[in-house]
Amino acid sequence: MKQFFSCLLLMTLAASAYAQEKAKAYWTIESALQDPKKVKILILSDKDLTEVPGSIEKLINLEELSLNNNKLTVLPQWISGLKQLRKLDLSNNKLQSVPEVIRDIASLKELRLEDNLLFTLPSWLGSMATLEKLDVSGNKLKMLTPDAGFPKSLLSLNISSNEMALFPVAVISCSSLRELMISRNKIKVLPELGALKNLEYIDFSFNQIDRIPASMSGCSKLEIVKLRGNKLTEIQFLQAKTITSLDLGANAFVSFPSEIISMDSLQELLIDQNKLNAIPDAFSKLQMIGRLDISTNAFPFFPEIICSLTRLKELRASANKFSSLPSCFSSLTQLTDLDLGKNAFTAIPSMLGKMQALSTIDFSDNKIKQVFDELSAWKHKVEIKMWGNGILREELAKFPDGELSQYVTLVLLK
Repeated sequence: MKQFFSCLLLMTLAASAYAQEKAKAYWTIESALQDPKKVKILILSDKDLTEVPGSIEKLINLEELSLNNNKLTVLPQWISGLKQLRKLDLSNNKLQSVPEVIRDIASLKELRLEDNLLFTLPSWLGSMATLEKLDVSGNKLKMLTPDAGFPKSLLSLNISSNEMALFPVAVISCSSLRELMISRNKIKVLPELGALKNLEYIDFSFNQIDRIPASMSGCSKLEIVKLRGNKLTEIQFLQAKTITSLDLGANAFVSFPSEIISMDSLQELLIDQNKLNAIPDAFSKLQMIGRLDISTNAFPFFPEIICSLTRLKELRASANKFSSLPSCFSSLTQLTDLDLGKNAFTAIPSMLGKMQALSTIDFSDNKIKQVFDELSAWKHKVEIKMWGNGILREELAKFPDGELSQYVTLVLLK
């Protein structure tokens, strides 16, 4: 038995040593060349390079090469000889086109080209059969040529922060895609996306989209959906019950989207900066929600239905017209972070002093003049933001250092 455990220990130590050796990263050419065959990860970021050092060619087992934050405009032909290369990071350089030599790196799985000067993508990109992750965000892409394509092997694609007015239809053929980011472009219309049945994460934020296509109902595996900063008034075909995070902030909703009620797995809902004035009673079904943002809407009163969300930990409700909270608010016993700034409160609701989980409260830019009598009775640690209220001078004299008591800290300046 002792021999067995000794062997097991040796195997564990050997596996640990192998993992550490495999994960070791080299940050200079000099250190890497001391034992070239052992080098799997080389990071030459921020070296002010204008060309790729030729000695890298000797690192025949290299798997990850980071050349980001340099001044590269081309790649050498020999880089295709790095047969084990799986990840190539060329982000934040001076590339005006995708170097054609990349197509010959047969083992490449991840290619990062964000923050360069790319104006288009080559047609051969679609033939890179092993590529799983591609990032071309932060370039100058306006429109892809008709023959441009993406590899069907792609699992993650980021085209955000470009100048595209049309959704690149070549994306639709990437049926294995799980993550699609195309935020901060100028896209007005989404194509039929039903073929992308494996999508789990989408970010279409900050475009000009006003409609969700009917085929979106086929994307039944979606978990994280970001649609902030568009022109949506409804989300009729966004029906995935798997969605855990939904961002609809800064759109044009005037009524609460009923489709949200069926999202049983929803844990985070951001619907700030719209024109909502009510939330339906059926909202109480969403008992998984832990983070909610209803800021900058048109609610005349605090929606009492929110009190039913007993797992709520973070609530953003600034910039509405609230002057009081309903008595049921105290049922939110797990709430830790509360933002009620830019409303119309004239006093701090006393019930908050009994909500022991609260650690941060924002009452900035309200109309609260007196705080000492209320807050001096609180017996749990909490920081309260109070700037922009015009608190009376005699009140300020009671807590010159912002420490109202051993429990309450007031923040009076931004």
